[in-house]
This record gives sequence, C-alpha cells and structure tokens, in this order.
Amino acid sequence: MTLKGIDMQNICCDLCSNSDSRLLFYENNYAVVRCIGCGLAFVKDRPSSKELEAFYSAFHLNETSIIDVERYTKGEMFHRVIANKSLGYLLRHVQSGRLLDVGCGAGFFLDEAWRRGFQVTGLELSKPFADFANRLLEGHGRVWYTELDKTPWEECSFEIIALQDVIGHLPSPRAFFTRAHALLVDGGILFLKLGNQGEVDSQQEFGGPWEVPAHLYFLTKETIKHYLTACGFQLVSLYTEPLVESRFSFEVFRYSCGRSARRDTIKRLISFVPGAPWAIRTLARLRRTPDPRLETLWVVARAVRRGIEGSTLPVP
Repeated sequence: MTLKGIDMQNICCDLCSNSDSRLLFYENNYAVVRCIGCGLAFVKDRPSSKELEAFYSAFHLNETSIIDVERYTKGEMFHRVIANKSLGYLLRHVQSGRLLDVGCGAGFFLDEAWRRGFQVTGLELSKPFADFANRLLEGHGRVWYTELDKTPWEECSFEIIALQDVIGHLPSPRAFFTRAHALLVDGGILFLKLGNQGEVDSQQEFGGPWEVPAHLYFLTKETIKHYLTACGFQLVSLYTEPLVESRFSFEVFRYSCGRSARRDTIKRLISFVPGAPWAIRTLARLRRTPDPRLETLWVVARAVRRGIEGSTLPVP
C-alpha cells in the first residue's frame, strides 16, 4: 500500500544524526537506506506521524472495528505461550516490580506478568485492543489508549519497561529510549523483543516484503547496542532464537484464527515450505546453524541514573 499526494519528510539517521546514506532498495515507492556513519537501516522519506497513523488504520489496525480483536484473540493460547517465553527471559533478571508494556496489544503478556507478581500497566494505540486488554485485566492493571510521550507519569515511575515487536515501527527509536530512560528507576530494566533485521539489503530473499512504511527501522545487535549506550542504558543480556522457528509459530497461530485464515496459512506454508525434500533439508540446516540475519532477539538492559535516589528494584 502506498500513500500518495502527501507531505513527505526527509529523515536523517535517528541514531547518529548523519545525513549521508546509501540506497538499499525501494518498497512501495519508499527508499530504504543505510546510514554511512553508524550502519542503521531505515526508511529515508516517510509520511508524517499523522499520515502514518492513517496508514496503520487502513492497512492493519482498523480502529473502528472489533473484528481484528476477535480474530487476534482466537489465538489466545498461542499468545500466552509466547508471553511466557518472553517472561522466562525477563524473570532471569527481575521477579517483581512496576511493569509498563508499550504496545501491549490484547494484554496477554500483562496478564501473565500479573500472575507472576508484577504490578502491570500497558500502552496501546489501538482502542479496540486497549479496551479488550482492560477487560482481560479485570482491574489488576490498566491499559492506556495513548502515546508514550503523552502520558502523565513522572520520572522513575517504573522498574521495568517492555517493548516487544514494536521498535521497528516507531517514528523515532531514540525518542522512545530517551523517554523510557526517564521513566525507569536507577537500575530499572528495559526489556526488548525484536527481529535482527538490519541486514535488509541481503535479507529480502528471506524476509521481505517489509510492509513499508509501516516498518520504518531495521535494527541489528550492533545498532541496538549503540542506541542503548547513547541513551543511558547498560546492556545486561542478549538472547537469540532462529527466526525460522518464530515464523513457523506465527503460521500456526494464523491457522487457529478461522477458516479464511486457515486457507491463507496453508497457502503461505506451501509457499514457505514447498514440500520438496531439498526445502525441508534447507530448513533443518537453518535450524541447526541459524543465519544471524534470521534471528529473534530478546534484549535486557539497565537504566543508569546516577544521583537519583529511591530505586526499589529487587535485584536477584
């Protein structure tokens, strides 16, 4: 889907502010480039934030309907499995505290975290999803239908902030990291889940198309580390999983969401795994020796806020 007849914004590198970049490829008439200075890959010319919101509404979220929510939540079991997998990584570093999940969707991660003893709060830009999440939590937590920079919270309001499968869609990852740093207590945990997608010039054959301009940034382990350092975080741990496993799990979820989705899933699976012995052997080989361009990343970092008192983060 392409947006036409709109005011395009020419974007410098969000990470290092360099204006020099090299072209990687075009998708939907949008240029995806790589910064010459730091290597960050991103969409160079893009719509404004208001126009991006309209794009999401038409392309994916359908803000005026609950159809997408109903379809999505049919895969509740799948989402809870994924939520508990992420919680497993988080619990290695913190077992309780005030947790904010940015882009929380239907709230399954928040609900599972509450069951584990966390005080939970969420942010969600889709009103139907935010409403569903609030019903799901039944007063055990609250999901706000707003943007992070419009929230009323003071500094040091949370011990943990989570952002899962969202950062590549943000207009400015740096703005998110800066706001998250302010909201976290000294030593607070930033928990990220994302795809290692920065090798986009060679990864298209595996992962494209990218749904540009819904997807604005393509990050790697190195660019994530640079963001963390620049915004006052200290990297604690980085966990990886071959993306081939995540993609298969996603197709299984789609299969659980109704007849039309099952047809679509079967077609996609046939396309992804044609059935030839060569394709099956290739997937098995990828699983044993995963290509670093095909990873899901879980990142744990701590906010360094020297001179600020009152951290209540329990340290294992």
